[in-house]
Amino acid sequence: MPAPSDVLAIILAAGEGRRMGQPKALLAWGDRSLAAAHARAALDAGAGAVTVVVRASIREQIQGLPTQARLCVSAEPEALGAAGSIVAALRDAPIERAWFAICPVDVDPDAWRALATLTDAVDHHRAARPMIDGLRGHPVLVCRSALGPYLAPTPTPTPPPLREHLRALATQVIDVPVDVRATLSNMDTPAQLAAQRSASEGD
Repeated sequence: MPAPSDVLAIILAAGEGRRMGQPKALLAWGDRSLAAAHARAALDAGAGAVTVVVRASIREQIQGLPTQARLCVSAEPEALGAAGSIVAALRDAPIERAWFAICPVDVDPDAWRALATLTDAVDHHRAARPMIDGLRGHPVLVCRSALGPYLAPTPTPTPPPLREHLRALATQVIDVPVDVRATLSNMDTPAQLAAQRSASEGD
């Protein structure tokens, strides 16, 4: 069973943010960018290190990352979506890292408060997902041995979306009840971003 400090947090921030109107990694969250806020929140939750996956076009615009966080530039095909970002992050990760917590950047960074609950509950399982009221959220905790499709040479085989891969793992994945509502957040549009900012400020 891993401790939070054994975990490499992977923040998926390489999307173009078409519905948002700009890359979500660069959105303002408090006094920093959303990507930097995620990195800080993951470290505050106990993660041992953080990788933020971005496209080369915005690499120089990501400012204020903590020293324990690093950028990984994904050159994977856009068609792979988040799966391509996971491939890039794992290729960049130290081989000794056995556990990863994966979270899209368009989730409220407060979701990282669930990390310790996930590491405590994963036990003999190979992955753990936070769950509230029957709904699954992020971040998702996964061991390296369960991420074979993302570690294999690409583009053959093409890695599946993480949700589909976890479904295929079936009983090897545990759904963990948490009390962090932010794990269910999804900031895909300006309206959703505004609503989540308001909810976060109200907590």
